[in-house]
Amino acid sequence: YGYSELEIGLDIASAIKDRPETIDLLITFFYVAVKKGNENVLRYHSPKHVHADPPSEHVSFGRRSSSNSGSGLVRLDVEKLREEITKIPSIETLLMYAKKGNAMLKKALTRNAKSNLLWPLLRWLIVSDRSYLIPLRTREQQFDGLPSCFQFKFVSYSPEREHMFSQLSTNNDNCGTLWAWHGSPIECWHSILRTGLKNMSGRSHMRNGAAFGSGIYLAKNSGTSYWYSDASRSDTWPLSMFNRSDYYGRTLSNNIAANAKKTGHGLYCLALCEILNHPKLKPPEPFYVVPTEQWVMIRYLFVFNTVDNKFGGNWHGKGKYFNIEAKKLMENYRKKQNAQRAQK
Repeated sequence: YGYSELEIGLDIASAIKDRPETIDLLITFFYVAVKKGNENVLRYHSPKHVHADPPSEHVSFGRRSSSNSGSGLVRLDVEKLREEITKIPSIETLLMYAKKGNAMLKKALTRNAKSNLLWPLLRWLIVSDRSYLIPLRTREQQFDGLPSCFQFKFVSYSPEREHMFSQLSTNNDNCGTLWAWHGSPIECWHSILRTGLKNMSGRSHMRNGAAFGSGIYLAKNSGTSYWYSDASRSDTWPLSMFNRSDYYGRTLSNNIAANAKKTGHGLYCLALCEILNHPKLKPPEPFYVVPTEQWVMIRYLFVFNTVDNKFGGNWHGKGKYFNIEAKKLMENYRKKQNAQRAQK
């Protein structure tokens, strides 16, 4: 990120033009995390050290603690951050600016939003993401047999981490790997993209207890992980390209007040993961409980829409329930890929 402040390294405009779906998803994950006040995200993956470019470098998302015990510590100004993220324009608008390069993108964001922090915030959000999500755009690239969804290949791990994962299998009698599902709320994915899946059992950020033991919880069937995605109508960025216009509609207005009134359509995610079939890994009853973070690798991410049940004022929307075995899904996908190679 330090290099990007000097306009060295990743070209933000090119990233938006090449992978608009991914940039939209990064904004959506962060928007929901900030909106819901996810402490894990705000504490460890926040832009508290992000500041405006000269000559306004004194403007930032950080503020000095006024308490005696925390004197001199920089803390995140949450209210300022929440105010700024409502100013981010739609991906369509960002694409329009990005076509003319970084200079135009920066100028437009600063001028139209009347903010010195919006460009540095967007730059930080893109550059600080350690993962690389590749949109699967064509039917040839996509998995079959899933409800309508947006599909991404998750390319996040270093060659060293991939080698270590392979060696763990070799060093344990060539135990091989298994496929499993993982479901987490939208608000958690900003953090997961940056650090991978973490064992939160027994820690302050644990969400669902540890009734089956300490570890990362994954399931053999999507129907089990589905219930842990915790979908809600508010779980989206109001301007996200993934929102369904036939239910709640989208607003492409740049008016901050108008955008604030829109909840958009809810989204939720499921990840398809590869896990080490270690001799100590217990059978799923109903979960695989993976005790070591090095045993699990996210390979694909699927983004679904929630659906309004249209009964009364209480909203209990969920996406279409589906129950697919991870192993079977992956076997079918590999058969499809092999058939396509053979045709070539």
